[in-house]
Amino acid sequence: MSPVKRVLTIRVSGKEKKEKVRKFLFDLAHFRNMLILMIAEYRKLYSKWLLNQSILYGPLSSRGYSGKYTEEFEEVVKNVKRNERLSKLLQKLKAQKEKIENLHFIQSV
Repeated sequence: MSPVKRVLTIRVSGKEKKEKVRKFLFDLAHFRNMLILMIAEYRKLYSKWLLNQSILYGPLSSRGYSGKYTEEFEEVVKNVKRNERLSKLLQKLKAQKEKIENLHFIQSV
């Protein structure tokens, strides 16, 4: 049985609403791309993939991190602060997160 691909079409009426949706989608895509760049750069520097969602979201959260991966999280934060490029990427990710203002979509990315 072959997989079925479905596309959901949503019509947005009004120029202002269309522009708002377009801006939101571009901001979300920009956040995703910067996150991918950060993961790739971290992999290149430290030979580890940052794929754990809670460890990835922890540095972006304003509340910090409190979970079962505390040691790994602290190591990641220390490594990010040690590298200037990673720390700049993290600051840009935080700024982009604030721009989007929708935590549900940020967490799903």
